[in-house]
Amino acid sequence: MAHDLVALLGPDGVARTADLGRVVDRHSIGGWVAAPRLLRPYPGVVVLPERMEEWRTCASPPCTGPTASSATRPR
Repeated sequence: MAHDLVALLGPDGVARTADLGRVVDRHSIGGWVAAPRLLRPYPGVVVLPERMEEWRTCASPPCTGPTASSATRPR
């Protein structure tokens, strides 16, 4: 079954793998990362490659915390 990753990840293009895993098989997520149709900027988080450099994506709830601050934001 083909999945629309933009629709699955929502307007910010980022999601927790646990949340995404409730909708699709975890092996699908791994395949998308290997493809690379998704990137894994932090453990437990996936993002669309075209959204990776956007501050809004990095500041979304799945990325906030000690591993994602303005100091670790992609430049």
